[in-house]
Amino acid sequence: MSKYFQALLVFCEGSHDIALLNLVFKKIFKFEKVAWKFSEYPAPFDNLFAENVRSHAQEDLSLDMAHKFFLPDNVLDKDDNIILLFNAGGKTQATKVKEFLSNYLVLQESAATFPTNNTAIKQARYLFLYDADDDGIEKM
Repeated sequence: MSKYFQALLVFCEGSHDIALLNLVFKKIFKFEKVAWKFSEYPAPFDNLFAENVRSHAQEDLSLDMAHKFFLPDNVLDKDDNIILLFNAGGKTQATKVKEFLSNYLVLQESAATFPTNNTAIKQARYLFLYDADDDGIEKM
């Protein structure tokens, strides 16, 4: 029997945003931090995260490569809801977020139908939190 989760993917401008949201979700909404291995994440995250690391490790084996692939900074869980907090690295890194979401959306539909580890994301929502700068992404 498969277990289905609802996910909230939060893309933040930087690490201060991650820290604030982590605190809010844990203290106010009683979410708990999880430390799952890639194989323990609901589909399609189980394959997506592992593939992100695998593909970048093949391209670049330098010590700074850990910052080059896109993984969540924190993952929180409560009941059948998970929150993934991503550090987008600033408004100039929109391509990184778009690439991640493109890869995710391709896998999402099949993952709900054919979960790889009997858990899958049934529904996902997306939240983008960026500073109110004068320059929007269209000026980049």
